[in-house]
This record gives sequence, structure tokens and C-alpha cells, in this order.
Amino acid sequence: MNKKLIAAAVSSALALPAVASAAESEVSVYGRINNAVQYTDREGADNVWGLRNVVSRIGMRAKSDLGNGLSAIGRYEFFTYTNREGDFDNVTAVGTPGGKGRGGINDTRLGYVGLSGAWGAITVGNQWSSFYDIVGTHLDPTYSVGYFLYSSAMGGPYRTSNTIKYANSFGPVYLEFDVRMSQNDLTGTNNPPAGSVNADEEVLGRDCGTQCAADGFGAGLSYNIGDSLTLAAAYDKDQKDLSPDDVERVGLAAKYSSGAWWASLSWYQLDNTAAQKTDQLQAWVGTTFGNTSVMAGYGRADLDETGGGKPTQFTLGIYHNMGGGFRLYYEGAFTDAKTSSMFDGNVSLFGMRYDFST
Repeated sequence: MNKKLIAAAVSSALALPAVASAAESEVSVYGRINNAVQYTDREGADNVWGLRNVVSRIGMRAKSDLGNGLSAIGRYEFFTYTNREGDFDNVTAVGTPGGKGRGGINDTRLGYVGLSGAWGAITVGNQWSSFYDIVGTHLDPTYSVGYFLYSSAMGGPYRTSNTIKYANSFGPVYLEFDVRMSQNDLTGTNNPPAGSVNADEEVLGRDCGTQCAADGFGAGLSYNIGDSLTLAAAYDKDQKDLSPDDVERVGLAAKYSSGAWWASLSWYQLDNTAAQKTDQLQAWVGTTFGNTSVMAGYGRADLDETGGGKPTQFTLGIYHNMGGGFRLYYEGAFTDAKTSSMFDGNVSLFGMRYDFST
């Protein structure tokens, strides 16, 4: 018999178990294209119109039944630029661009693998922090403009890198707990030098070198009282090896729903060893009529101890669902920073958002 035919037959036979195993996995591909026309009115600067990509993304979810009530789970999600081809960097002269620095699929938003069962789920990788899942979603329910008080002014976390997380539900109670390990130190020392290839310093999703180098943990719990009231609490701590400034976060939230209406009240405190304590308070109210949802929020941050004043923000969101995952929306943030060192002005987004999946 032809040796090539024999080799092909053996290869096909060996590949069959792998193909069968892959066929048992449930894999879905999803994406979001979210582009908006943005109007920015800054104090002391010219008003600006522009086109903005509002965190468009593409991702994949996978799940496999392992038997005995266990499942393997995994997820990839990447940030994508959907409003431009890319930026040119390394410009050497006017009209002489260098290589493209950004564009297309650019950044890993989520990437984790895990195991789930009746006892809950354990996941490892880059994922949403427990603090954000439990309380942060109440503090910032917007597509984009809520980040100013929650993240920029108050340092609230969204996703966390190098994270091991446990999640489970017990009837009306849902809980999450995460542990973060910031440094992959192959040298055996606790503090590898800045810039070392053995140091993986990013935890809170910010590229700020040793300033973000921290181990840490977070925990959160939400409790549903009937179908109307949800109470939530979360705690988070960064333990920095390369800086004396440990950071502690505490958050509380309550959300009440009645028919088409809902309202929430949230409080968040950050305690930095050097900067002392700062506080944020957010109140939201929203309703849905037909295919249109409206929500309005008022927030205030007390940053006096850090010299940041007491910025306030009024936020308005209008979202019209046209079906098929397509929405037209408006989001506006009207901010009084009360200090020249922070953003002071208004931002309005007129956008289209399309969510799709296989």
C-alpha cells in the first residue's frame, strides 16, 4: 500500500478524538461596535466635535462538559478600534509618518480559564474585579461618561489582571472573592527592578509601572430581597510592595425596582495611606417606556484631603432599542470640577451601538 496513504490514514485516526472533543465544546463568538459623535465643551478651551470609539470589542466564550457536574469555561475579549485605521507614531517630519502604533484589535480586556460546578466557579486570568461586579456597576451604569467620578477622580477598578476569582450564588445571595498577584518574579526576590522582564506589574489595567505594582484582594456580596430590592457591599485592598501607599476601598449600594422604574443609591470610599480618605456618592433614577430607556444620575466626590476639591456631575442617558442588538443613544455628563487641575465642562455622545453574537 502507498506509504503516503498509510500515513494519512493514521494521522486521521489520531485526530478523531481531538475533533470529537472539540465538537463537544460550546463556543460562541460575540462583538460590539459602539461609535459615537462626541461634543466636548471644556472650560478655557475651544469646543470640539469628533468621532469616538466607545470601547468596541470582540470576544469568544467556551464551555465544555467534563462530567460529574463539572464544566471547563474560558473567555477571550479584545478591545477594537472601530472608528479609524490606526495612529501613526514615530513621526520624523511633517507629513512623514512612522509605523502604525494603534488600530484594529489592540488590547486584551478579558482572558481567563476556569472550572465551574454546583459549588460555584473558579477563574484565573484578566477579569472583572469583584468590587466592580458587586458595587461598581451601581456607581457607573453608563456606557462611557460615568468613568469620570468612579475611575478618574476616585480610582475605582473595572478589570483586574493576574486575578484568581471565586463566584457563587446561594439563593438570593451572590458573592465574589478575588486574589491578585502582581509580580511574576522568576529571580526569587520580592521586588524585581522596574522594567525587568520578570516583573508583571499591571493589576488594575493601568500602564503606570511600579506605581501599580501591588498584590491585593477583593470581596463582594449582593442580596436580593424579593424582586424589588437589591443590597450590595464590597471591599478591596491593594498591598503595594514598591510603595508604602496601600489602598483600601469600601463600597455600599442599594437598588429598588418597581414596574418600569428603578432607583439606586451608592457610596464608595477610598483610603490611601498617603492621600487619606476620599468619598463618592452616586444617586440614579431610571425608567423604560416602550423600547426606550432613560436614566439620570447625580454624583459627588469629596477630594478635599488630596487637594482635588469636591467635583460634582450630572449625567443623562437615553437609549432606544431598535431590536436585533442595535441601539441609538445619547449620553451626557455635565461636570463641575471646582478646581482647574481636573476636567471641568460638558461631554455629549450621540451614538450607535450594535451587539451581535453567533
